[in-house]
Amino acid sequence: MAVRQPNFANAAQYLHAVANEVNLIPNIPAIQQGNQVLGVLQQIQANIQQIKADVQQIRTNLQQAGGDIQQVEVRLQAVEGQLQTLNNHHDLLPLRLFNSSLSELAEIRYLPGLNGVPCARNRFELNSYTTKANCEALIQNLGLQPVPPENSAEVFRKRTADHLGVPIVV
Repeated sequence: MAVRQPNFANAAQYLHAVANEVNLIPNIPAIQQGNQVLGVLQQIQANIQQIKADVQQIRTNLQQAGGDIQQVEVRLQAVEGQLQTLNNHHDLLPLRLFNSSLSELAEIRYLPGLNGVPCARNRFELNSYTTKANCEALIQNLGLQPVPPENSAEVFRKRTADHLGVPIVV
């Protein structure tokens, strides 16, 4: 069996066509402007890195601002508490002034329903026989800071009398 021989004329013609196409490769726009394309890509990468850094800085600033806001909220709550205390004292000033000028036998005034808590009596006598439980109820009705229960009745009486601006009748 005879082996077929290559057709060198056809091979030469195809190689010549390939050589022509290879010579046209520099005409491809991406190849001609390759350095420019690489430069633009590098600039885009640099811009992306800068954006990432800016976003990280913004996150850091937001976290700091969140902490600052929490501190302001805590301070505001403290100021609101102080303002409420001042308002409570301010509301009682006329009564305390009036009560401080009373004789020991005069009727003592105070606001019924102070701070929304109705008072049980609209007349009372504060003397050395007033019990700890009575003073504790009065302190609660007047909206005062509670006195620790381990204190004596005398401490309760003094706290109530000081707040109302009245002497303790002995």
